[in-house]
Amino acid sequence: MGELLRRQEQWPIAVSIYEKILQDNPDFPEVHTKLSYLLYRLGDFEEGLRETKAALARTPDNAEAHKNAGLLLQDMRNSMPAPPNSTRHFPQAGLPVSAL
Repeated sequence: MGELLRRQEQWPIAVSIYEKILQDNPDFPEVHTKLSYLLYRLGDFEEGLRETKAALARTPDNAEAHKNAGLLLQDMRNSMPAPPNSTRHFPQAGLPVSAL
């Protein structure tokens, strides 16, 4: 259901569904990854990064979570003083550092 809502760009509703799933099963890295991307799209970079870190703590080789981390850190850099190494996750996701 969350994935369908994400595809329909009904992001706030999808966020609620993914948050409910994580209440019942907090060790679900795929849900942390999907939630991090939705939070990125909604502009909630800090929460998105928290979810990305949760996904990477459970699945360190998760390419999608590394991509999300890079996107989040890049946008955080654009809206705030630049965090160091904001694109360091891109190579682990198979993306060039110049992907943005």
